[in-house]
Amino acid sequence: MGRLAHRQREHGQDRKPDGHKLITGYPEGRRIWLNVRWYDGKGDLLREDGNHGLLDVTLAGSALRVRSIVNLNDPNTRISEAHYAMTKQWAQQLRSLGYPADMPLACDRS
Repeated sequence: MGRLAHRQREHGQDRKPDGHKLITGYPEGRRIWLNVRWYDGKGDLLREDGNHGLLDVTLAGSALRVRSIVNLNDPNTRISEAHYAMTKQWAQQLRSLGYPADMPLACDRS
């Protein structure tokens, strides 16, 4: 029989242990994923999904070291982030409610 253990670790100065800052601020820069480490019965690491660490990159000819998800193509890592656009289904819903097809979209924050 297996055993499940949990430990929460936060990265970055703007995050609180309760995840409070996750959905506040500007959402276009927010990503969330789970970093899961799989161990065998002896405590040896079998696999790590969603590993976050340092990567060497080149930007505009300059070498940089940045913190990011190590393998964006890992099939066991799911990254959730905002993608802003209107889906075809939502556009059809608006049209069925009588809204014109050429209606400009806006946000009224008042």
